[in-house]
Amino acid sequence: MSFLKPKKNQIISIIVAVLTIIFAISFFTYYQKIIGKFDILEKETYRSMIDDSRVINSQIDHIYNDNFKSSTYTKQYNAQILQKPIMNDNYDFVDGSIFAKGDTLITKLSKFGIGSEQATLIAEAINPVIPVNLIQINDKIEIYKSSDNGSLKIALITKHLRVDVKEINGEYNINLSSTLKTNEDYIYEEFFIEEDFYTSAFRADVPEYIIKLIIELQSKNINFSRDIREGTLSKIYYSNNIDLDINESDKYTLYYTSIKIDEIDYEFFNYVYEGSENKYYDTNGVGIGSIRTVKPLTDLNITSQYGMRLHPVTGEEKMHYGIDYAADLNEPVRAIADGVIDFIGDKGDFGKYLRISHSNNIQSVYAHLNQFSESIIKGSFVNQSDIIGYAGKTGLSTGVHLHFEIIVDQKRIDPNELNQEKNNYFLEGEELKKFNLYKNNLFKMMMK
Repeated sequence: MSFLKPKKNQIISIIVAVLTIIFAISFFTYYQKIIGKFDILEKETYRSMIDDSRVINSQIDHIYNDNFKSSTYTKQYNAQILQKPIMNDNYDFVDGSIFAKGDTLITKLSKFGIGSEQATLIAEAINPVIPVNLIQINDKIEIYKSSDNGSLKIALITKHLRVDVKEINGEYNINLSSTLKTNEDYIYEEFFIEEDFYTSAFRADVPEYIIKLIIELQSKNINFSRDIREGTLSKIYYSNNIDLDINESDKYTLYYTSIKIDEIDYEFFNYVYEGSENKYYDTNGVGIGSIRTVKPLTDLNITSQYGMRLHPVTGEEKMHYGIDYAADLNEPVRAIADGVIDFIGDKGDFGKYLRISHSNNIQSVYAHLNQFSESIIKGSFVNQSDIIGYAGKTGLSTGVHLHFEIIVDQKRIDPNELNQEKNNYFLEGEELKKFNLYKNNLFKMMMK
């Protein structure tokens, strides 16, 4: 049997077919490797995106939690606490919206008609608390307008915090409050002091933080070891935020304290309003540590200033520790503020001399009087503007006038510098009216 010899064209065809098969196998193997690498890269990219999302969420939670727990922000939170009995906020709701995918704070504000410059200032105010690039889907924004002056308030509401940005005199200020559910218990305590205030309040289950705060406030007027006797009446109204397990200054809020001594009711109210750094005021709207005064005479015509001078009678150079005011004989002299007479009588060169002790370690002096008011003696309580005596020229004096002094912490100061010395702050006008309304509403709540 013999084999046919293949032709040259057949050999070439076989070689081409074999090479094609080898090329196809090699290409398929290489393709699988490339696809595998892309698949791995895609999975790693996806994992990275998931991890980045977790990091961002973690950062947001960390920022919210840290800001809520920090002492700086919890103090502001305390001042604007949710469910506080009475809020002083004259803003009306205008519009609101929820953040969706792709929204930014600037674009949201522009939809409300807020210009880019103003929107940037608002974002800059919010950013230290909640970085605006970390605002999440479903966070809320609300716009309010003041019924008083038309200024705006923007509220950014997240799962942890509510940030209110208020426009005040062209500047943007923030207040924080928690959007976590809180449960405040309001407690009214009324008791007679038996041994001392601290022990009696502690027996009435008043928290130690509230007791210490009351002592700090009332010490401005009361000496707790000397003035308080058995049977002294004390009233306290405070809240206990039972859902907050953080420091006591955030858990408890004191709204009212009263200690009644010798028919004088020493009261302080927790009152917060826009632009105020003070937190507690007495019943007349005078801030803690402050005093509001009136003139001792109807007209104040100065005849001799505070400072070194040549004495008008002796001619020697001496320190003049008060201000002399011109007066007519027996012109009424009035108490500059509420207080207690702690000296009344003759006192050497000062002639007929009267001294009143006011709150916050302040005393006022009235000298060279012709006579005292018949209704007062040492220990008498006088109201502001009460007539306490009548101008004269008793003692070492060249003529009728009133010598007037102010003593702060046992130091005689220039009466004109009282406000600087005590950093006086008190409510006036419309704010005083709002404060009085607040007091009435607070008393109604206390009596429920």
